[in-house]
Amino acid sequence: MNHASPRRRLVLFDIDGTLVDVRGAGRLAFAEALTLTWGVTDDLHDIRFAGATDLGVLRQLRQRHALPPEEESTFFHHMERTLTRALLAEPPQVYDGVRACLSSWASSDAMLGLLTGNALRTAHVKLETAGIDRSRFDVGGYGDEHHDRNELARLARARAVSGAGHDFDVIVVGDTPADIAAAKAIGATAVAVTTGHYDAAALAAAGADVVVDSLAHFMATSR
Repeated sequence: MNHASPRRRLVLFDIDGTLVDVRGAGRLAFAEALTLTWGVTDDLHDIRFAGATDLGVLRQLRQRHALPPEEESTFFHHMERTLTRALLAEPPQVYDGVRACLSSWASSDAMLGLLTGNALRTAHVKLETAGIDRSRFDVGGYGDEHHDRNELARLARARAVSGAGHDFDVIVVGDTPADIAAAKAIGATAVAVTTGHYDAAALAAAGADVVVDSLAHFMATSR
């Protein structure tokens, strides 16, 4: 009898609240880029960034301030420069267990990717200033590509499949109900970590398949 070999795994990681804590630098950079691009002052105090995408936040702000969409690329350029300056002065905190987790999965047969609400350039800034090698991640779905995180999950998976020529068993790792919803949207296993704004009960209630308090408990050898 022929037994089909198990499919290779694709592990998609969120960034903020999952891999690193930038201590509010992202919100401040967003507000400063808003001012530099459109001359609008807004402290964004009522905007929820956890689980959001950059384009999703911009959509809210367009409605609030009637912002023209033509300057979007300029906005992301300003945000990259502003965030880089802030994080070079005060680098992100890398959560306990993250480096070991990434090393474990990188040394396995899995493909690693990013599934983040950050724009591509700001995602790279956060990883680089945190000392996380972004070349570990072969594919990604980024917050300047679509406002809906579920669509970013589909995009990241499609890129992986296109590059490898076969499908994967997918795992999405994040810290918010939005990450869990994105996992469910593509039939992936949802691994939730409590290092962000949500506790274990909230993440379990949102449908997480696995909840851990540290990525030290999410190693390739443990699955």
